[in-house]
Amino acid sequence: MTIQVSCPDCGMAYEVPDEKSGKKFRCKQCQAIVSIPEGDKPSGGSGAWDEDDDPYGDDDGIPNPVSRRRSGSSRSGNRRRRSRSSGGGDGTTAPAIALYVVAGLSIVWWLFFMFTILISDPGDAPPDMSHEEYMTINFVFGGLQILIHGLIFFGAYQLHSRRSKAMAMTAAIICCIPCCSPCMIIGIPFGIWALVAISSDPDFT
Repeated sequence: MTIQVSCPDCGMAYEVPDEKSGKKFRCKQCQAIVSIPEGDKPSGGSGAWDEDDDPYGDDDGIPNPVSRRRSGSSRSGNRRRRSRSSGGGDGTTAPAIALYVVAGLSIVWWLFFMFTILISDPGDAPPDMSHEEYMTINFVFGGLQILIHGLIFFGAYQLHSRRSKAMAMTAAIICCIPCCSPCMIIGIPFGIWALVAISSDPDFT
């Protein structure tokens, strides 16, 4: 007879022989420790770790998984666990921080630009333009740049927190456009970096 047991972390199902009752093994899917419950006729399992129960091969007495169905919450928990165990090495943290920096610096720069326009001398306006028109055009342009780079900053947060792939992708694409890129064109390589990181991460959905 066999005992039905599932991994508590990823939900992978196994059929385990009765003689393994009371022992533990490592899940093939997520590497979590799975405890085998005591059967109706336990064979004296002590519950201790047994190297023979470690199912990395097919000749260890533990059958291959019988199911790979997992719930959404299990997948999410498994993803968070992998991220924590790797120290955030999921490939998206570094480009997200880079987008934070360039977008944040660009926002500060455009705020300073708008401040200088506000205190500018009327004589700074072009000869064919009134001072009011000069201020209005520059304020609109500066405000648009702040809005764009604020969007990039928000997309960097979505990338860092792995909440919205679409928003993170949008921010990275905007960052690659020369007229919208933070810090002039300095943000373009960071946008490309973020796009590569997003595209190469199958767990980021």
